[in-house]
Amino acid sequence: MTRASGEQGKAAPSRPREVTLALVLFLVSAFPQALALAHFYAVGFASLHLLLYLWFGARAARGRQGSRIGVTITVAVAWIFLAPVIWRSLIGPTVQVDSVYAGIGLLSAFAGVVGVVLLYGRNGNAHFSRA
Repeated sequence: MTRASGEQGKAAPSRPREVTLALVLFLVSAFPQALALAHFYAVGFASLHLLLYLWFGARAARGRQGSRIGVTITVAVAWIFLAPVIWRSLIGPTVQVDSVYAGIGLLSAFAGVVGVVLLYGRNGNAHFSRA
């Protein structure tokens, strides 16, 4: 395969497995997280959160430092808004549907945190310093 600049045999640096796994976790957790947010809060807020989460997650996987910070902030916002609801459903009597949505929110928010931790690991930092 030849490149426009005439270089041959030099492969583009590949994305580390940790960053790819973080992207998969962001994509898998985005929709259930938005569903839980939409159940407990306004649909417009959940939609905006979903768009920002997907946007920053995809751009962070491509090595954008600002997007890594952005996806960290969106995960933190999800935890800030879902934590009281999850806590309330765990300690008190709630409607069964609320408990289900709280469980979905808990699992998806936890997957987002694992993705952020992977982005800030050793191989993730090396990926962002190359870009």
